[in-house]
Amino acid sequence: MNPYVWYHSSVTVSSPPLVKIDVEATPPILHFWTMLSSRLLPRLLHAIGHPYQKCREQVAWCLFRVYNCYKKLSQQIKILPIQEEIKDQITNPGDLIFQKLSPLSSSTGTATKEAQHSLITTRLFLFYCLHYGDNKNEYAEFILPLLPMAFEAIKPEVEGEGEVDADVRMLQAQVVKGFRYTIAEVGASCFVTYNNSNDISQLLKNLDTV
Repeated sequence: MNPYVWYHSSVTVSSPPLVKIDVEATPPILHFWTMLSSRLLPRLLHAIGHPYQKCREQVAWCLFRVYNCYKKLSQQIKILPIQEEIKDQITNPGDLIFQKLSPLSSSTGTATKEAQHSLITTRLFLFYCLHYGDNKNEYAEFILPLLPMAFEAIKPEVEGEGEVDADVRMLQAQVVKGFRYTIAEVGASCFVTYNNSNDISQLLKNLDTV
């Protein structure tokens, strides 16, 4: 896809609705989180198939930082004098991130550049969770649940599904190589059971499913 077309479509299509906020009546912490979750997060999720590698790296990093920010914020609001109804409005962005990333390795519709770019962004997101996150959170919410998708992404293509563009083939090879490396890192990580006795059971269940 022409990058200029991509940028134009990202601005004019699937634009998240503008949330009107009474700044004076809204606590600063809720104002901040509402703007982040209603404006920034949808844009990031829409951009996971970005045509440029550097931008995909930044998108994956920003998704990780949004989730990491929520975790730190949720710890802070427990000790702050904030009303319960305000605390309930600070929603977990991890649910939206997981819903967007988990079906990407589906065999249908992956023979496009944007689909492969999206898988590359997902692999980068897993990398950031693995190396920069608080393991007890990221393992439970992203790394272990997304392992089946990672195994699906490294499956060889079934012959006879039609001719695939050479550029897409090259991207597919990059995706397979990247996810194999990530799976190896997860397998070699000593944090798989960090503060969560169910992690090994979940990992074995995922392997049985694969």
